[in-house]
Amino acid sequence: MSLKDLIETSKQRNHDELKLRVTQKIGGSFQVLSGNNYKIFSDIVFKITYEHVKLLIEKANEAEKYRKKLIKNDKTVSRDGAKLYLSKMANVPGSLKLVPDSFRPQDTILVELGKAAAIKNEKFAVIADRSSPYWNSMGPNGVLLATETSPYGTEKEPRINLFYKSTDDVKRLLTDYKYWFYDNRNAVYDLFISSIAKSIENNDPSGTGKIQWPEDELQDMKLLLEMFTEIKNEAARQKLPLSLLGIEVQSFCQTWAKESVIGPPQFSVMSPHFQTRITVDYSHRKKKYEQAYIRMEQKMLDRLLSAGYKEAFVEFENVLRALDTSVGYRDWYDAMGM
Repeated sequence: MSLKDLIETSKQRNHDELKLRVTQKIGGSFQVLSGNNYKIFSDIVFKITYEHVKLLIEKANEAEKYRKKLIKNDKTVSRDGAKLYLSKMANVPGSLKLVPDSFRPQDTILVELGKAAAIKNEKFAVIADRSSPYWNSMGPNGVLLATETSPYGTEKEPRINLFYKSTDDVKRLLTDYKYWFYDNRNAVYDLFISSIAKSIENNDPSGTGKIQWPEDELQDMKLLLEMFTEIKNEAARQKLPLSLLGIEVQSFCQTWAKESVIGPPQFSVMSPHFQTRITVDYSHRKKKYEQAYIRMEQKMLDRLLSAGYKEAFVEFENVLRALDTSVGYRDWYDAMGM
């Protein structure tokens, strides 16, 4: 079926049916479909259950107790010990603002960057990751700005992660972020493209100025930039949502979960933030784009696994399914579709 036929067909079908042609849930693994080609990206995803959610809420409550002791200079706790509760990088200097010296989530580097972001309101922001998409980053980061503001947290008990006091608190943050993201989806897509373009222009995938793209990957990234820009232009020209051109979104975050175990934090910054993975149904794209996309997706996955991220992310739709909420994974993709 041609792209034109796909667009015409999608206009006539129920939106849910269109989503099922692009995404499926098989064996707990999210798969991007392209004809007979499957790209499985489940190795980094923690297989979360309702029991895990409850345990993560308990862990969040333990972390809050530890945080309060740190503020009070309780001699039974230490910044180094906070690696078991507040951040896997808790022992680095507070001036880096991963775990600020104030021990307030509101003072982290991500909240600071979020307040200066172009894509934001009083509750949420989306910022570019330092690393380029397809290096060791999936894409732009969502940030909770209202860590001390109801309904997400309070000044006395601010929020440091997706998981907080109750399952209702978890659902509220997920659903509010989802709908806010939907309203800003085109701006996020533009940020995704500009991050790729910047890394190519500077030949700097890590954002540190210390590493260059391997030549084969640099050429593939140029092809991906062409493809994602082409899709953006098609959407504008035909006045179509990006989702009808095959663009989909997954959102993840790190918490106290890794490889079926609830334990120390997997996150570095002690304020809620969410990774964004933008995928494409490439079956209607040029073959060179399809091949570059498959190669770079695999390279990104390999780097994440090499860096120790096996089953280290919780995926938002899986959390909603674990909670058996009425705003389930189908609704999540309806809202998160670009």
